Amino acid sequence: MNKKYSKILSDAFLASEYVGSQTKISEDYIAPFNCPFCGAKDKGYAPYPEPYKIFCSRAGCEAYKDTGGKSMAELLGITFDFEKEFAPIKGDPKRPARMYLKSRGLKKSLKGLKYYYKQNCRNTGTGAVMFPVGKDKNGETVANGRLLDPPHDEDKAHNRNSITGHFWQHPGFEYDPYKTTYIVEGIIDALSLIEMGQQAISVLFSGQNPAKVDLSFFKKITLAFDPDLAGGLATKKWRAQFPDAEAIMSDPGGDWNDLLCSGPLEQVKKRFQQNLNRYHVNAQLAVAESARKYAEIYA
Repeated sequence: MNKKYSKILSDAFLASEYVGSQTKISEDYIAPFNCPFCGAKDKGYAPYPEPYKIFCSRAGCEAYKDTGGKSMAELLGITFDFEKEFAPIKGDPKRPARMYLKSRGLKKSLKGLKYYYKQNCRNTGTGAVMFPVGKDKNGETVANGRLLDPPHDEDKAHNRNSITGHFWQHPGFEYDPYKTTYIVEGIIDALSLIEMGQQAISVLFSGQNPAKVDLSFFKKITLAFDPDLAGGLATKKWRAQFPDAEAIMSDPGGDWNDLLCSGPLEQVKKRFQQNLNRYHVNAQLAVAESARKYAEIYA
């Protein structure tokens, strides 16, 4: 997360009603404080110095630690205009995009990454971070990206030319075909898993046709789509094309980037490994063919 943005969040939260006399700042956390979502006394905590998310240690709370936490910026009503605060400058035209990626907890994974900043996408008034993914049949560049601050009625994704049949892999990352490769929807999710020390690629959108995507290089794939309806449907579709593939899914309410931003990197990496069994169960529940099968898996 960008240091300026981090300080804005932490200063605003420390001045809020949720902080009490017991609240302390340690090397890794702001804690404890009264949970803003369930009201539990001294059960809340937030990563520090990057307080992107708020968590609660009370099971059943919507900010419970295992369900992805809740956005501190949304709680406090804070917005941050990366294009205004970090406008492009001479010699650094992709500055807003780079600072946005850093705000998503991406650091090591930016090494060797190819991306650019595009202004005012679709006349929405906001720019996007764009990632080249290949060439189309006419030799034109195909790119996929994300709006930095999408209006509520706008899709956050933005494409240059058709992305059908394309996938993204990190241009500065050396892939091992025999190592587990996680298949995710969005590039930021793929970058998040790479940041956590995993191998990942993005198929760019949940509606991508797996029959048109050549993944023959990767010999051991694990599907890792978002924990929502579209992610469940994508998991079913890709399992039909790749019946030997395993599948995982992050906890409801959060994606892989939410997990990355939930604490210090080394702790997040350990939590990913420790929770893999549960992530497998999440995927099984998402593709359960009946209520009875769902209940059997859940039990």
